[in-house]
Amino acid sequence: MYILLPDGTIDDFELDELKEFIPILDRNHATIYEKLEKIPAPEHNVYWSRLSYISGLGFTMAQQYISTTISSSDIDYKVAFELPPFDKSGISKISIINAGANYWKHYCDYSNEPLHKGTKTILDSIDFDISSYGIFVLLYKVAVVEINPFNKLCEILEEWRNNMVANHH
Repeated sequence: MYILLPDGTIDDFELDELKEFIPILDRNHATIYEKLEKIPAPEHNVYWSRLSYISGLGFTMAQQYISTTISSSDIDYKVAFELPPFDKSGISKISIINAGANYWKHYCDYSNEPLHKGTKTILDSIDFDISSYGIFVLLYKVAVVEINPFNKLCEILEEWRNNMVANHH
């Protein structure tokens, strides 16, 4: 939850807490990525799995922030998910982050059931085939960086929150 202070600044406890954990994810990401480059297949598959796991954690942490930020404001969920920043296809990065988190949380379910319609719609709209690429590739697609991608996720969340505050207070 954030507080809009009288001087116009924003005090955002939850984003501050999220930023405390992000360096851990970025550090682990860098370590795993470095190992991936040194270890041949098929042994490196365990590192791809670990990279997917860390990416999923980051998406889910971001989703929790999105959810609590929207619920503590008077903005409609649909409107909030249409705010910038946008990816190059014009889709809100917040919608993509949300779809990524939903996919990762339920991907084991998808072996027997189809991908949730809302998640599939978002991923299809950005031409992303989750069955061909791991969730970590979606992280790179959203963050548009391979170094410290989780820090970039926080920047995206902060930009989105600022747009929400500017447009709806």
